[in-house]
Amino acid sequence: MKISEPNILQCVERSFEQSVLANAFSNGIYTAGVSGGCTINDATFECCIFNGIDFSDTQFDGVDLIDVVFENCDLSNKVFDNKLIKRVKFENCKLTGISFVKSSIQDVQFVNCKADYINFAEASIKFMSVISSSFEKAFFCSTKVKNINFNDVNLTGTEIFETNLSGVDFSTCQIDGIRSDFKSLHGIIIDKFQAHNLVQMLGVKLK
Repeated sequence: MKISEPNILQCVERSFEQSVLANAFSNGIYTAGVSGGCTINDATFECCIFNGIDFSDTQFDGVDLIDVVFENCDLSNKVFDNKLIKRVKFENCKLTGISFVKSSIQDVQFVNCKADYINFAEASIKFMSVISSSFEKAFFCSTKVKNINFNDVNLTGTEIFETNLSGVDFSTCQIDGIRSDFKSLHGIIIDKFQAHNLVQMLGVKLK
């Protein structure tokens, strides 16, 4: 599966604080946030690189992400509901509790991220890759999925309902304690050692 990479070739170093004041984030490389925090309303991060920024004190209200790279950032508990997330890469990021409810997610990558409790309820996902990351207790409900890849992902305790994952390969992932309806998991790919976990979920006892 080929994921389109973010288009960030024209980025230059910019001041995060000045971009907040202008409510304009484009073609920028940002390595520091705003001391004391801030609120960003109805903005689009476009063609940007954010490196080493802790967004804990930054509030997002209506922020789209297009052609963006987050490296070594903390976006825990940030809300990107009902937004466009297109050609975005999260690498070595802390994303615990991040929310993408009802969002359109296209060509998005998660690499070596801690994204426990991530929420994709009612999202539309087209081309998403998750590699060497923790998605413990992630939530997929009424999620539309097309072309999604999991490689070495901890999905322990994840909830999956009304989401068609047929053909998705979970053979390199931890799937202990997954909760799901039967239809969502129909056609998934697992290895023989994972089969025991799914049998237990179905309430079947092995002798």
